[in-house]
Amino acid sequence: MNFTANKLQEIKQYGYPLDFGQVFGQAFENYKKVALIVGSIILVLIIAFTVLVGGLAGIVFGIGSVTEFLTDYSLQSNTTILLLVNLVASVIGAALISPLTAGLLKITHLAESNKEFTFSTAFDYYKSSYLKDLFLSTIIITLFSAVFSTTLTLIELYFPGSEFNWILKLFSILIGLFTPLFTFLTIPLIIFGEIAAVDAIKGSMLLVRKNFWVIVFLIIVGGIFSLIGIFGFCLGIFFTLPFIYSLEYIIYRNAIDFQEESEIDEIGTSAF
Repeated sequence: MNFTANKLQEIKQYGYPLDFGQVFGQAFENYKKVALIVGSIILVLIIAFTVLVGGLAGIVFGIGSVTEFLTDYSLQSNTTILLLVNLVASVIGAALISPLTAGLLKITHLAESNKEFTFSTAFDYYKSSYLKDLFLSTIIITLFSAVFSTTLTLIELYFPGSEFNWILKLFSILIGLFTPLFTFLTIPLIIFGEIAAVDAIKGSMLLVRKNFWVIVFLIIVGGIFSLIGIFGFCLGIFFTLPFIYSLEYIIYRNAIDFQEESEIDEIGTSAF
């Protein structure tokens, strides 16, 4: 049993302290170190993705077909096939993005440790031993949430007059809110805690449950702070959004902390 697994067992019995003001302050200090590079990475990737997908769609289907599809999307969105395609795309997309999220969290760790990092650090986990667990954990989490919401949508589609539809909608909303909340710390547990996908999901649920309201309020305030950038000609949001990554990292560090001379430090320096 490694350090993190032992720590989780201890937390399961005794809990752990988490101070709102202290965590927020630490997250903000960390954010100031990474805001520019993480914001630039997110901005560049979104622009590249938009151009790539738009270009491929235009080549394969023709500009007219793409425009027509976007115009009629709302009319097609309730079809079974489109729902299933959306489900598969959501799962695959989330899995492919998870190593990038891990890379951005690694940058926050290196920044706090005053170690060097570059633009390419964000992509380190696409070629790491953690890739399988990052993919698997994200697939499990996304499938649980997406399959549930897709099933409820299909029930509404085929039984539109059911008196239980409002209950189904409520369940769908709750699942959509609580799944990402309780699995918030899964990726840090994998890459920093070095535990397997399923154990990381269980560990995240434990950590959130033990300090539920503190973490909820931290995420709410962090989310509001991240959205402030939308008032800076909209582009500002790319440079306030990194606060969420700093917050996620700092919550993990306060809950689990790191072993002295841990392997993640070695990984952080040996990659350059």
